[in-house]
Amino acid sequence: MLSPKFGILKIMTDTFFDKKVEEITFVPVNINYTRTLEDSSFPGELTGNPKVKESLSRIFNALETLSMNFGSLYLDFHDPINITEDLRSVAETRPKGFDPFNKKADRMFYLNELGNKLIFSLQKRTMIMPTTLVATILLLYRKGISEATLLKQVNWLGMALVQRGALLSDSGLPDETTLRLGLRQLNDHVIKKRDVLMPKEVHG
Repeated sequence: MLSPKFGILKIMTDTFFDKKVEEITFVPVNINYTRTLEDSSFPGELTGNPKVKESLSRIFNALETLSMNFGSLYLDFHDPINITEDLRSVAETRPKGFDPFNKKADRMFYLNELGNKLIFSLQKRTMIMPTTLVATILLLYRKGISEATLLKQVNWLGMALVQRGALLSDSGLPDETTLRLGLRQLNDHVIKKRDVLMPKEVHG
């Protein structure tokens, strides 16, 4: 989970503190999906390649992706955060004289509190997809792993995560279906030689 975007949050909260709007309510929304649209370019970006610039031609070329199967999508709305109520609870923990309406330092403190609170709310409900479980194990065995061992390791990883409070998109613990879903979505990034699976190398 990335750090909160304080720029847009500051613009929104400033309208409240400058009394241009009477109230603001934030509703954190989680969108979890099995396979990302950017899976072809994202690995390269992680290794240092420059981000591919968007263009009109890329948009038209991307239309073919609409017919592709990107697995399941989970949409989760969280409890709303009313800025007046939230500000009141924050003020109770601050020294006397806390006033984000008139003090820049107090305003920045609350902005930081709000941003991290929104991110934490999203983190608590982020679901771990079959692709994540399978890819994690494959990346630990870059020289190859048998499908049977991969299944065992995926099951172990899923169980370890659930024990630590993580949420899996599947009901219950991972099983062979989880492995099949993960491999199907990762098909373009996996090499299979006989009964051994390994991730494709990404070159800069």
